[in-house]
Amino acid sequence: MRLFTIGKTEIRLHPAVLALVALLSVQGRLYALLLCTLALVIHECAHALVARRLGLDVMALTLLPFGAQARLEANACLPSAEALVVMAGPIASLVAAGLSQLCARTIPAVAGSIQVFSEYNLFLALVNLLPAYPLDGGRLLRCLLSRRLRPRLAASLTAWIGIALGCLTLALALLGTLLYYSSLTLYMVGVFLLLAAGKELLALPDAQLNAMLRRSASLRRGEPVRVRYSVVHAALTAGEAMRLLRQHDYTLLRVVDDRMRALGEIDESTLLAGLGALGAAATVGQILTFDPSCDRILLK
Repeated sequence: MRLFTIGKTEIRLHPAVLALVALLSVQGRLYALLLCTLALVIHECAHALVARRLGLDVMALTLLPFGAQARLEANACLPSAEALVVMAGPIASLVAAGLSQLCARTIPAVAGSIQVFSEYNLFLALVNLLPAYPLDGGRLLRCLLSRRLRPRLAASLTAWIGIALGCLTLALALLGTLLYYSSLTLYMVGVFLLLAAGKELLALPDAQLNAMLRRSASLRRGEPVRVRYSVVHAALTAGEAMRLLRQHDYTLLRVVDDRMRALGEIDESTLLAGLGALGAAATVGQILTFDPSCDRILLK
């Protein structure tokens, strides 16, 4: 749900936040809601400040019940930079929880007023450290896995971990209900993880294409991107070549023949155009001689 836009950043609201607001309102805990909102603001400001410090543009920020999901500009969003941005939120929440506890012990008169604030900051930090996407811990795990695995495989693994943890959380919530200790928080966390991780799995086929389109838009705006070279045989199919592309790099493919002689180069935009016109079974050698302006293969 889109709320508004601040500069280049589009602010969105996850429907689960509305459920949390309704729950606290019914329970008459509006003061607690304000404190939880403050904790969320601190958590997300930490993400945004570190991103800006690293020179990254936050294109979209989706507010979640347990934090937020930031979409950074594709041309600068390298795994190492994203990891720093991800860790900023939980660290800020832990610092806020510690400072509020110190304040409560120093000034006992305000201890009761800020107890909820301290507990929610701690809860926010611990939940976000779970290695399940789209929580911060899951995003951090995805960054680490991306160093060894393909980005799509890393994203798929963290999403499935999110689904597994969601099922486990719901099972614990149901067990607690059967033992006469019901927890709405566990139910909310479980449902949220299942829905968010499931949505991520469904979006994976389009994630690489969207990243390519964002990189092309960045180039048209005159922004630099990191380039990655790969050498491929002319007989490689376009579908197999697409798997060589990386989410954070603009890929150039040097096409060679059986004698390893260079036949030419194609970039990911040309590969995508050739794949759309000729199909996934077309070879990169055919795409190399493909003229998109006349929609045919040139004869040599």
